[in-house]
Amino acid sequence: MVQREASTGTFEQAILTIAGLGLAICKKLCTLMGGTIHVASELGQGSDFFFDLPFREVPQQGTIKPTDVPEHQTPLHGRRVVILGGNQTLVGLVNYYCGSWQMQPQLSPPLDANIAQPN
Repeated sequence: MVQREASTGTFEQAILTIAGLGLAICKKLCTLMGGTIHVASELGQGSDFFFDLPFREVPQQGTIKPTDVPEHQTPLHGRRVVILGGNQTLVGLVNYYCGSWQMQPQLSPPLDANIAQPN
């Protein structure tokens, strides 16, 4: 379907082709994560896309910290990580945890305010 639309060469159909590619990528990602993607569509009204992903229940914040689970830390030892973010407090926290897990964190320079803020 996507190839047929693209072959006619109109701009609108090229956009549909790109949207179709994006949906194919979304479907693949959902499937890889054990989920599904769905669509609700009405002619002339548009379409709504939504997905379901399985997640495990997360303990209440503060009840367990990543540093409390040593067997989760070992695979991270010696790994390099680049930390990039606009919130320097959060960047500092991530840097702290990465260091405590014996990773090799590198901080990226702060994001330019024009890039970090949406229009």
